[in-house]
Amino acid sequence: MRRALLNSHFEFPARRITVNLAPAELPKDGGGYDLAIAMGILAASQQIPTDALHHYEFVGELALSGALRGIAAILPAAVACAARGKALIVATENADSARFDKGVRLFAADHPLAISAHLFGQKSLSLCSQKDHPTETSEPDNANQGESSLNDVIGQDHAKRALKIIACGGHHTLFL
Repeated sequence: MRRALLNSHFEFPARRITVNLAPAELPKDGGGYDLAIAMGILAASQQIPTDALHHYEFVGELALSGALRGIAAILPAAVACAARGKALIVATENADSARFDKGVRLFAADHPLAISAHLFGQKSLSLCSQKDHPTETSEPDNANQGESSLNDVIGQDHAKRALKIIACGGHHTLFL
């Protein structure tokens, strides 16, 4: 974190920093918290405005150079942000995946400096919407009106493969 922020032309506080990722029983994996932690450090050291942070969620991995990288499974974060009425700021490479949730206000950035400029109102990040970039999936065939099929599922390749194997073997399944 220190190197990423310094390479992004921010100051890193010269004191100990403790980040609490409570609750402990929830698994935390990958670098998806990097951007949120960095924004917290920048806000605590008064390098970015704290009042604007309450309207956003930040998800992304920070490279040592300070560049934002995408993470796997961004869609659940987009769904949660839409449900809470918050905007989501992600790495540019995650924008297409997060865009599948129609209700999320989505911003994409390549670098923490772009996010900082957005929060200060100097240069706004462009609002990504689903109509800007239509999905590449075609409309599912609705032979059975009112029923869903695997064509309706976006991503989730492991789950779709498991369902195909279950169907081929004639096994029962309960899928929630």
